[in-house]
Amino acid sequence: MKLFNNKSLFIVLVLIILIAVPTYAYAQNSAKGTLMVDGTTATLSNIYFDQYENEFTIILTDHPVPPDMVPYGITELSEQGKVKALKFTVSRETKELMGNRGKAIYFHPVWDRNIDIGKPELKITRFDENMLVGSIKTPTAEESEGHNFSYDISFSLSLKKETPKLTFKGKEGPQVDAYKAYCQSILDGNIDKFKKYVPTENLQYMPKNNKDIILGLEFVRDTMMTDIEVMEIDTNGNNSVLTLKGSRGIDSADGKVKMLLEDGTWKVSEESWEVK
Repeated sequence: MKLFNNKSLFIVLVLIILIAVPTYAYAQNSAKGTLMVDGTTATLSNIYFDQYENEFTIILTDHPVPPDMVPYGITELSEQGKVKALKFTVSRETKELMGNRGKAIYFHPVWDRNIDIGKPELKITRFDENMLVGSIKTPTAEESEGHNFSYDISFSLSLKKETPKLTFKGKEGPQVDAYKAYCQSILDGNIDKFKKYVPTENLQYMPKNNKDIILGLEFVRDTMMTDIEVMEIDTNGNNSVLTLKGSRGIDSADGKVKMLLEDGTWKVSEESWEVK
């Protein structure tokens, strides 16, 4: 599956601006507790949320999940045996569970499909614009379709966006330094720095409104690889190609980055990633 393959990142930015919706996924904070299904226990220590207006869907997982897989990719990851998870939706106004919406237990292959979370006790001790803190548990073990389950998890979640950390290893050189700065500018949402590492020809695709550019950069930030190993640097005059291996959470990918030396600076002209 291709993560993206674009002649210019700005083409991606324009498309994202056109289809953007008011839903945002954020990075993990902290969770502590267990989820048990039919005697098999998973420790849930990662927390994510997805917001739509005043509804917050909370997802607790046993393994880290890429932000772009929250919330709709959880089913796929579960079916692949990569995560076990508990999902529920809370209203900021009432601080209560949102009826039957946005609730599920993911526990493949012990349970071969998503199931309802039962009748838990939800306790919220803080829920404001900055933090959501509370706990959720089943008072007693519950049963559904011949299967038993229970859980008891406390959680603390920052509702502010966090900037993912960027790491590089492997071969070094000015091209790598430029690509690293290019990636960091995306993570930081720094438009001026980002422009510095984009060839003049590609700048024509840039939206005129800075707010639109930031929106596009935020989307790319949530899908890009953040742990990168430079395998090869192939340079021919003013052109260079980086061969990369990247990862983010449980995802990994192979990448190619074409670079152009322009006005003494290496710039990113084309980038593609193939998710494994």
